[in-house]
Amino acid sequence: MGSAANTEQGKAAVTLTLAKDAIKAHQAIANESTIVLTDGKTGDNIANNVAQAIAVSSSLKL
Repeated sequence: MGSAANTEQGKAAVTLTLAKDAIKAHQAIANESTIVLTDGKTGDNIANNVAQAIAVSSSLKL
């Protein structure tokens, strides 16, 4: 897996997976509680993760 992740497509796939996992983590926190403590930039972080996931999926033509 290490050598596959070291290619351009592998790096893009890892980035996409991390972005998806970050979004799922935020969803899980929101489902479990009505209070979420963040750094105050959560909206920016989520937006950046989504934008990055879209860019990666577009580059991979998913």
